Amino acid sequence: MKTPRLALRGPALPALLALAAQAAAQNSPADLEARVQRLENALQPPPAAEASAVRISRVAAPEFTAPDLQAEKQPAVTSAVDLKFWGRVSFVSTYDNFQGNGSIGGIDFQNYVTKEGDEELSFNPRDSRFGFAGSSSFDAWTGRAVVETDFYGSNAGANLLPRIRLAYAEIAHRDGFSLRAGQDWIPVAVLNPGLIDFGILAWSGNLWNRVPQITGRYKTGDFEATLGLLHARVASAQDQQERMPWVVGRLVWNGLLDKKGVLAFDAGYRQNTITPTAGASAGVGNDAVNHLLAVEAKLPVCDCLTVTAEAWTGAGIGAEFLRAGLDYDNTGAEVQGSGGFVSAEWKIDPTWSVNVGYGLDDPADDDTTARTAFDAAVPFDSNRTVFANVRCQWNQQTGAGLEVLQTETELANGATTGDDGSRLRGLRVTLGMWFVF
Repeated sequence: MKTPRLALRGPALPALLALAAQAAAQNSPADLEARVQRLENALQPPPAAEASAVRISRVAAPEFTAPDLQAEKQPAVTSAVDLKFWGRVSFVSTYDNFQGNGSIGGIDFQNYVTKEGDEELSFNPRDSRFGFAGSSSFDAWTGRAVVETDFYGSNAGANLLPRIRLAYAEIAHRDGFSLRAGQDWIPVAVLNPGLIDFGILAWSGNLWNRVPQITGRYKTGDFEATLGLLHARVASAQDQQERMPWVVGRLVWNGLLDKKGVLAFDAGYRQNTITPTAGASAGVGNDAVNHLLAVEAKLPVCDCLTVTAEAWTGAGIGAEFLRAGLDYDNTGAEVQGSGGFVSAEWKIDPTWSVNVGYGLDDPADDDTTARTAFDAAVPFDSNRTVFANVRCQWNQQTGAGLEVLQTETELANGATTGDDGSRLRGLRVTLGMWFVF
């Protein structure tokens, strides 16, 4: 019989020695063999423990696996609209020595002179703005909405109320067509002189405004065509009678001077029956035909000098173009007029620039007789402004500037309230600072 080999370890060794000593004391071989068998059985592990030990020895250490982020449940999309916000904080301090439209100074911006010698100093933050836009694309189209406000609403004292500057919806196709409805800058005579003053030569040759409209545009290459309908919000008896909106159009070439310049031609037409509510012609209707022809140009003469200019002529050009009171005479007939401006910017370096310019608004003298058609007087026979400013733009956001304007207004109907007969002169000095974001 082959005797099994035993592996002795741990506490089994003392037990074996004790049994061996006891076996040596016994003389019977049978007893000795029985005891050896019992010792061997005692040293063998139980079958279950052996199986468990084998299983434990074969269990591998768990491996670390990075979580599958793509498999995580993503939050639900709450909006399919891309949003953009912007704004501008502007502060200007102005000194002027005249009374303008609105009886007190120039109602926070230059217009025309109604009286000389009324000096004032004003601090004005009203041209601060806040705007946002939302857009969403589908197929080949993009829808967009824009809202912008400033603080030129009605106010009492220092309580400066916000108002709508822009509020329109637009749909545009990637092939160049777009349709816009709402309040926006007028789509004709769109170029402006380089002023700090909020009025940007209103009543001094620059046609501009932001009015409700429906406007379509098409762009292809260097060319753009615009067709629109303009109508001021009804706020007076005159507005009620102007049932036909202005129909305006614009053709633009953006390829002038190596595609750095702009040349545009503008036209507009409107016809309405105007019945004065005051004066000798009150209650008598008159067919008024309003029209506008204009040309605009932006000419980069060199890298440091850009000239912007606009010239126009027409009849019945009024509130939609910020020329209130210069549209109809006391019989309800349209007032003829012409005007324009020229503005030059010289960039000294990326920080400093200088702007100079001149603007003229010249209604036809024969049409500017005492205007009592709607209880309002024709503002002037002519109004002209010359300006100069210097600006410091520290970066894209922060800038400051100093500006001087001189306005000369020739009163209508031969009025002689000024030191030089019917010619009134007013000086305005503006110091401003702004931050754009």
